[in-house]
Amino acid sequence: MPQTDAIARAIWDFTLALYDADGVQGGCLDLQNRHGLGVSALLALTGLGAMGWTASTPAALDDALRGAESWQHEVIEVIRDARQAIKAQGAAQALPDASALRGQVMHCEIEAERLQQRLLIAEWVRHATPPATPPDKAEAAELAGDHAFRYLARYTQSLDAADQAAVDALLAPLREGRVAPPRP
Repeated sequence: MPQTDAIARAIWDFTLALYDADGVQGGCLDLQNRHGLGVSALLALTGLGAMGWTASTPAALDDALRGAESWQHEVIEVIRDARQAIKAQGAAQALPDASALRGQVMHCEIEAERLQQRLLIAEWVRHATPPATPPDKAEAAELAGDHAFRYLARYTQSLDAADQAAVDALLAPLREGRVAPPRP
């Protein structure tokens, strides 16, 4: 498990940096809202691609995502729904402490996303091919994009211009060198 732990830490750090880059959050949330995909899984797969890890078969991707997608629906979405309900009910009921509770629940949601990535990475390491050498910047961005589009294809039959724009926004910091590929 040491390799999985190191990869998971590197991917989480990459996720935080990438999500904080200009334009990424909006593109990710757009994909989540329109297609129901998990942003933390998307970012983990993007990071794995940027590291040079590739799924040996489509079944390997399915195997790696099975537990992560279950966690998405059974844990992350439940916590997110609670956080959103606290915001709405807190405002409607004029509860002054609701904001603090919402912040605590948001912290739990972020931790659940980190754990989802750990779950996905543990399965990925079992089913995917590690890189012989780290990819260069251009190859890292290309592999990250391949992973992002493969994941998005699980949620939509055809990609539209908005999907392309969201993925382009996700990859721009990597392509432009504003965010470095993860390295364990």
